[in-house]
Parts: sequence; structure tokens; C-alpha cells
Amino acid sequence: MKTWQAWYLHFANCAVGLTGLVYAYFLYFVPPIDEFSNVASQWQPLWHELHILFAPALIFGIGMIWLVHAWTKFKNKNSARRRTGIFLLLSAWPMIMSGVIIQVVTEPAASGFWKSVHLWTSIFWLIGYGLHLVSRKTALSP
Repeated sequence: MKTWQAWYLHFANCAVGLTGLVYAYFLYFVPPIDEFSNVASQWQPLWHELHILFAPALIFGIGMIWLVHAWTKFKNKNSARRRTGIFLLLSAWPMIMSGVIIQVVTEPAASGFWKSVHLWTSIFWLIGYGLHLVSRKTALSP
């Protein structure tokens, strides 16, 4: 894997992760502006839009890294970070698909379900990504 590819994925992951966490904060922890609003702050729609705009960059980065890094490591059964890599793979698919489904579902119960799936798989993705990076440092240490 080339250095620019790793940095691209790090940037995309940070951009999507940060915007998603800030948007989730407004959505779940800040009360609406008034009783007739579903918006907690004037900034909430901006964070949501930024999250949606950065998400394709992360999806592209995941695909790129899959081709040049993950698949070759996955085939090697003795890879040092295989477990965290598999964890990332297993959380990426539902995270991506639920993010897409959220945009098209109109039924309130289904929307709530897919938002929950997206939130939890995204949290798992961010934790797994951090563990994957930390395990790299420990794998390189003597």
C-alpha cells in the first residue's frame, strides 16, 4: 500500500467519523430548538450534509484499500492484524448499506431501525479502525 493511499483513507475516515459524531450528538443529545422542530441547532443540517458529502470518499477509500491491502493480507492466514481487519470488513458492509438505506426509507419504524444499525456499526467501525492502527504500532515494536 502506498503512503498516499493510507493518508487518503485516514483523511476520509476522520472527515466522515467527525461529521457523523457531531451530527449524532445534535440528533441524540441536544433537545430541539422548539417544540415544533426536529432540529437541535442551526448547525445540525450542515453537519448532516457534510457527513453525506464525505461518505463517498470513505467508501472509495475502503474499496481502494481492499484491492491493494486488505485482500492480500486476508489471504495470508498469519497476518499480524488479521482479526482487526476482519472486524473492519464485517462492520463496513452494514455501515455503508444502512447509510444508503437511511436516505430512501420513509416508514418511521424502518427509519429508526436503520439509523440504529448505522449508528452502532459506525461506532464499531471507528473502534475497529483505531484498534487496527494501534495494533500496527505494537506489531512494529520490537
